[in-house]
Amino acid sequence: MIDGTYYISRRVRRACSLNTIALIVLLALFAAPSLTHAEQAQLDDNQTEEQLDNDEQPLPTGAEAPAEGGAEDIADDIAGDEQEDIFDDTGIEGDMLVDEVPLVRFVGIYDAKSSGVRLRYASKLFYDIHNDEIYILDRFRRTIFIINPQGAVLYSIDIDSSNIGMLPVDFAVDKSGDIYVLENKRLAVLDYRGVYKGDVDISEAARGEEVQSFALSSEGLVYLGLRNRVVVIDSEGTVQREIKASEEAPFKNVKEIVVMGDEFYVLDPPAFKVYRFSKDGVFLSRFGKLSGLAGGFSMPVDMTIVPKSGRIAVLDANRFAVIIFNRDGEFYTEYGGTSQLPRPNAVTFDTRGRFYVAVRTGLVRVFEFVD
Repeated sequence: MIDGTYYISRRVRRACSLNTIALIVLLALFAAPSLTHAEQAQLDDNQTEEQLDNDEQPLPTGAEAPAEGGAEDIADDIAGDEQEDIFDDTGIEGDMLVDEVPLVRFVGIYDAKSSGVRLRYASKLFYDIHNDEIYILDRFRRTIFIINPQGAVLYSIDIDSSNIGMLPVDFAVDKSGDIYVLENKRLAVLDYRGVYKGDVDISEAARGEEVQSFALSSEGLVYLGLRNRVVVIDSEGTVQREIKASEEAPFKNVKEIVVMGDEFYVLDPPAFKVYRFSKDGVFLSRFGKLSGLAGGFSMPVDMTIVPKSGRIAVLDANRFAVIIFNRDGEFYTEYGGTSQLPRPNAVTFDTRGRFYVAVRTGLVRVFEFVD
């Protein structure tokens, strides 16, 4: 009875407090001077510019930001996550035993201002493991920026002058530096300077369908992701094999493909799943579930390799998080939050343990794991 009485009186007090607050707010609104539409528009513009220029200030080249995060920003320490020897042409290091999850530190902002223009909408990211460079596709400016790990723009490619007509869906870079740019029904190849070299014939593989995603293997093969199948072709467009949706892997939309050694992974956002296959197309396992808890998916939008450990990272836009799994799909850790990753849409990792996330402001936020 005492507990019940306390609970009721507490609810009454809370209701009274809320009514008082609501009255104060209404009085303040009526007392505040009204703005014209022009004044309000100017105020909104000023606030937007202030957010872009102050909240997302880039870090000076070579500088480091103070440490960010702590135990509350990462999962509990996970011991005994042994990695097998998986070093191959992807640059992944194996034979690594991780005793605990490292802290995460905010490094800075990449905005491409040193090129003379500012990023407007970084929609896709790619890490070139062979040259230690980050490629950023800005769909608004129709430009690919090539940036070094310190944030300096090394080169930029105007895709309009590279015989790219539609907005690119995806892109990747091979070991020779050639850039593959995917339109829905076309896969164009540019050299490292952005000069158009030709197209990979995907007509036999696509059969008129729109291609959702693609990935390059170290063997020179191209993995094309369509709605409910993955088709592997060679550089001439000849189909090598086709993996269709099955009872074990009933994927509906191959949003992302990651090739790692003798395996490849498929991200299927409608199913909230990642499917794992051998390079021959044999189904191995699957992981992922709809959940707001650690390791769960709500709106997975991107997937990439973590080169330093050989893990798989999935970016979830609704959970504002980079979620990391080991190769077998066991949850390892995650990092994020609305302030760290506001509306993220693309992610990539480098060999140092840094990860790069494109966010709603159009810029790229950079973090690193601290050993």
